[in-house]
Amino acid sequence: MFDRIAHQRLFLPTVTLAACGGLFSFLVFYNPDRAYYFLFSGLTLTILVTYTFWLFSLKKIKEKSRFTERRATAELEALVDTAVDGILAISKNGLIERFNPAAEKLFGYDKSEVIGRNVKILMPASYADEHDDYLHQYEATGIKKIIGIGRTVTGKRKDDTEFPMELSVGELPEPLNGYVGIIRDITERQYFEQSIKRATAEQAALVDTAVDAILSISENGNIERFNPAAEKLFGYQKSDVIGKNVKILMPDHYANEHDGYLDHYKTTGEKRIIGIGRTVTGKRKNGTEFPMDLSVGELPKPLSGYVGIIRDVTDRHNFEQRIMEHSRDLTRSNEDLAQFAYVASHDLKAPLRGIDNLAGWIDEKVGEYMDEECQSYMKLLRGRINRLEALLSSLLDYSRIGRVDTKTQNLNINDLLQDIIDLLTTDNFTITTDDFPSINAASAELNMLFQNLIGNAIKHHDKESGNIHVGCTRGVSSYIFSVHDDGPGIPENMADKVFNMFQTLKPRDQVEGSGMGLAFVKKIAERNNATVSVEKSKMERGAAVVITWPILKEGLR
Repeated sequence: MFDRIAHQRLFLPTVTLAACGGLFSFLVFYNPDRAYYFLFSGLTLTILVTYTFWLFSLKKIKEKSRFTERRATAELEALVDTAVDGILAISKNGLIERFNPAAEKLFGYDKSEVIGRNVKILMPASYADEHDDYLHQYEATGIKKIIGIGRTVTGKRKDDTEFPMELSVGELPEPLNGYVGIIRDITERQYFEQSIKRATAEQAALVDTAVDAILSISENGNIERFNPAAEKLFGYQKSDVIGKNVKILMPDHYANEHDGYLDHYKTTGEKRIIGIGRTVTGKRKNGTEFPMDLSVGELPKPLSGYVGIIRDVTDRHNFEQRIMEHSRDLTRSNEDLAQFAYVASHDLKAPLRGIDNLAGWIDEKVGEYMDEECQSYMKLLRGRINRLEALLSSLLDYSRIGRVDTKTQNLNINDLLQDIIDLLTTDNFTITTDDFPSINAASAELNMLFQNLIGNAIKHHDKESGNIHVGCTRGVSSYIFSVHDDGPGIPENMADKVFNMFQTLKPRDQVEGSGMGLAFVKKIAERNNATVSVEKSKMERGAAVVITWPILKEGLR
């Protein structure tokens, strides 16, 4: 082929040069006497020069052609050897003739192990049994089942493990014969595709079985997806709403603003609904409106549009309305109670003081003429007056818990306890305390709590002297405050009753008091999410009031 091309390229220049040389010789050396001699000599010289030029040019063309062929061959070798895909060549009979490094890495064979062997060693049995038939059928009929058609098949490595691969087979042109194949391992791609399919299927199952309504809309607000829960919630079938604007699910005052929201977001990027859950109003197919929680998210690029999750909160809304009504009723009731406590404390005290004054005047006027029985009656009368006045004061104080002086602050309980002990009449009682933490609490409430606990332990002691210990231990999530005494104790059947209002263990004629002390303690504890209980004292006898005060709730340090 090369000689034919070279002769074709040199023929015309050679003939032209020979003709010009002959004509030139004839004209230069023309002489009537020696015309034929000079003509023959010129022609001979021209032919020799031309032939020499032709031989020289032919050699140069051959050298250039060989260089080009070597370069092309070297480039092809480098391309095949550095390709990331496996490349192999087989003969017409299916014998491997070429096996590049990528194919070695892919199949686990060294090139020397496969050259000259049938390509079926790279195939599972199901493919290997059919391979020769494919080649014979193609040679006989020319029908291509693999050749020139890329497809996904299964390969087999040296260690017999199988893997999916993408195979492209091409036939070598004449006068060459055989086939060349390019192979790419698609294990990761296939795994990724299967993962996508699985994720898509799971997502579809999740959306279709979700208890919340889920819908997606395009950038223009047209509904593209409408799950069964949305059908149930809005009363539409999916076929009724797909392709329609989402405004059909909104009351008129929302629908009129919706397009403006989308345009505003696309223009400014400012999110008023997107990415922000909020409660809005929806409209069903029958025109009824209902409250719903709406969360809207934007689909990531390159996708476009939005997805919304909707939950009917009618029950919650009604419950919240009832709570608000109950709260208003409770506020009104508390105000009434506060007003009653004020009236009881102030207005009722006035006639009590009048009665006390009258009793005092009677005692002054005729006291010396009273017999012992009358004097005991007078003393009992004035005691009852004092008790009722104390009871009214306690009732007012009880109503104020949680309403007055409830601002919390960091309190040093050690200092607070010392102030209480100093104020109480404790001449005959020994009071000891543990080291207490500082906590965030209302000063008035804690003062009232510990004052009533220590005061009760003194007031209800059955002896003129005794011991009281105010303790503190730290638990996992709370502090345990306690007040232990060595008094008469509290019977088990009264352990819960002592926290009720106006409850006393002994008749008030024996022990003066309103019966409100532990009721104060219980109310203050409950206001601070603490619990209060009665236990046996750690002393030889007596009782202990134990308060479990949460650390996290009140920010204990």
